[in-house]
Amino acid sequence: MKKTMRLVAVLALCVALLVPATGLAAGFEPESPANTTTNGADGKEVIPVYGYIGQDTTIVDPDPEKPEVPPETEIYIEVPVKVLFAAFESDAGAISSPDYTITNLSTANDVKVEVESFVQRATPAVDLNGNLSLKLVDSKGADIVGGLFPGAYESAKLLAENLPKKADGSDANRLGFAIGGTWNGGFASELHPAFDMTLKFSVAV
Repeated sequence: MKKTMRLVAVLALCVALLVPATGLAAGFEPESPANTTTNGADGKEVIPVYGYIGQDTTIVDPDPEKPEVPPETEIYIEVPVKVLFAAFESDAGAISSPDYTITNLSTANDVKVEVESFVQRATPAVDLNGNLSLKLVDSKGADIVGGLFPGAYESAKLLAENLPKKADGSDANRLGFAIGGTWNGGFASELHPAFDMTLKFSVAV
């Protein structure tokens, strides 16, 4: 499902927290994440990122969204409503997540995509003690954006220099990514850190 909104400056999306269903195999439910579309002039999109660190379980996302279709303007982008990741005990701290997609739905412009910031939320208060390292990876696990968290953001981190405009018969306008990284702490108690990832979009030159 998709949620549509007009992109003005920085938009915070309303979401629900992760709900772990205990006693199940490690994984995510549903496996296909919901997306949201944004349209407007050069702007940004804040995507919440929710983590889980603990014993094996199935992560359930109970937050469906209804689609709306806006009129197209200069930039028309489809992004995930939220991003999930987990460090399961059986994976020895390796970070896993569903696969996500950013899609350029504009028919007139290629789009530059950058990660402007990735910040841990103060609520819930989770002390990670420097044990969590996150990055963006592609479907094969290769790094797209290293140093996602913790990371210095004196300038935005490039995600796509030129995400092509929409064209019939082509999926070149789609950019896939997932969360990767490592957790070097223990698993004695569950942790539920939450973050905000701000994506910045501009017309590619």
